[in-house]
Order: sequence, then C-alpha cells, then structure tokens
Amino acid sequence: MPYPLSMTEEVRKWLKSKGFHNHCFISYPRARYGKSSTEFAERVRENILEELEQAGVTEPIIYIDKTIAPGVEWPQDLQDNLSCSVSMIAILSELYFTVDHPWCGREWAAMETLGKLRHPNLPAKPIIPVLYREIRLPDNLEKLEYVDLSRISISGRRYYSTKEFRKSIREITQQIIQIATNLHQAGCSVIPIEFPPGSPFGGLHGSNPPPQPPPLRIA
Repeated sequence: MPYPLSMTEEVRKWLKSKGFHNHCFISYPRARYGKSSTEFAERVRENILEELEQAGVTEPIIYIDKTIAPGVEWPQDLQDNLSCSVSMIAILSELYFTVDHPWCGREWAAMETLGKLRHPNLPAKPIIPVLYREIRLPDNLEKLEYVDLSRISISGRRYYSTKEFRKSIREITQQIIQIATNLHQAGCSVIPIEFPPGSPFGGLHGSNPPPQPPPLRIA
C-alpha cells in the first residue's frame, strides 16, 4: 500500500545538511518495577523505523535512551539528541506526569519550545502524544490531540502485530514526515538547547501544572 505522503530525497538531504540527525526522539517514563513501558517504547520505535523505510527514508534514526553508550553523560546526550530531532513521541501514562519522572516533563518542555522557535505558525507541532495507558491528562493538555493506543497495548502479548496497532503507527509516521516537510519549507536549522530545571507538570495528583512550560535557555 503506497504512502499518501512520502519523504522526498530533497527533504532527506536537506535534513542531513541542516543537522537533523534523528527523525524522532522517544520520551517515555521508565517504570520502577517491571519493564512494560520500556518494551512498549521499543515496539513503537521498531515499527516506526520499518514504516519510515517504506515511506522512502533510507537508514532512519529514532533516538531512545537505551542506546546511550557506557561512559556518556546521559543528560548531555539527551539534550543533544533532542536538539537535533525532527519530532518527539511522548509515551503517555500516569508515570509520565509524576514528580518521580521529572525528565519526561523537561523533554516535553524542551521540544515544545523548540517547536515554537523553529516554526511557530505551522499546524504540525513537533510533539506526537501517544496514550499508552488510559489516564486523566493534566489540565493544560486536556484539549491535546493524541494517538490512543491504551486499549491496543493491553489487548494481548502480540498487540504490536494487530491491524489497529499498525494503522496507528502509520498515522504517527505520516505526522513525522509532515513535520520534516514543514521544517524544510520553513528553512529551519537545529537549535542547541539546555533543559529547564524542572518539569512543567505538577503531577496528576498534585498541584495543577502551569499554563506554559518554564522558559528554556538557548545555548
């Protein structure tokens, strides 16, 4: 089945020339016990890599923190890879918004700010929220459009082989291609950033999050 929107060779070469090393950055909370959220993030990554290849992307790269090499300073590695990512997939569960996972909020705030700096007036924003578990979103995200995989992810051990999962992955892939195309049309470049000191989310069971994420410092 052909893609309604494929990544052209012109866009691929342009992304590389401008320093966009990663087609996507996956932001997800690691569970303290068990590894279901990590496995889900990896399944999403593997399937999107396959879909990007089918859409004409040669050697697609999707960053996930499990690829950090030993001895590397991981905060700097996260920061550098987020800066040079076309888009970010946020794997949302209740853990994503808790104070125990402040880096999720920092990653969200960083990419949200990058989107405003790169192409503030374009409709396709760089964050693609994916609902991993059915939850109540923080107040400032209630109207957010997201890809709901909460029911699919608990449908069985091989949920990633279902038609529903593959269809959603294709929709996410199309969003990534659209974001890349928008970057190309706007003539954007990579903008180095530093993470904010805290998360923009107050936690689902704590105080309400502020209406805007804390400002980022531009390196």
